[in-house]
Amino acid sequence: MQNKKNPFGAYTKTGVITASREKILMMLYDGAIRFLKMAIAASDSKNLPEKNLYVGKTMDIVNELRASLNHKEGQDVAANLEGLYEFIQDRLLKGSIGSDPNSLNEALGILNTLRTAWDDAIQSLKQPAEAK
Repeated sequence: MQNKKNPFGAYTKTGVITASREKILMMLYDGAIRFLKMAIAASDSKNLPEKNLYVGKTMDIVNELRASLNHKEGQDVAANLEGLYEFIQDRLLKGSIGSDPNSLNEALGILNTLRTAWDDAIQSLKQPAEAK
C-alpha cells in the first residue's frame, strides 16, 4: 500500500501548530460541539455504533480541555471549569449508555455556553484599552 501525502491534512496540521492558545481553545470547543451534534443525530437515527464513536471523540476533547486547565493561575476559574467538564463527561457517559438523548443535549448546551463565554472573553481582550 502506497502512503500518499494528504495536502489538506498537512495544511490542517500546520494551522494547528501555528495557532494561538486562544485559537486552539476555540478549535477544541468547535470540534467537541460538532462531534456531539453528530452523536445526537446518530442517536436520533438509532445508529448506536456511530453515536458511541462520536461520543468518544467528544469525550477525548473534553479530556484535553480538562488536562489543559491551569490550577496554579486562576484557581477559582480552573476549579469551576473542572466541575463543568466533569459534569459534561457524566452526561456523555449517560448519553452513551442510555437511549435518552437528554443527557447529550445537556452536555451540548453547556459546551455551547462555554464556547460563547470564551469567545466573548477573547474578543474583549483583543479590544484596545481605550475602547473599554
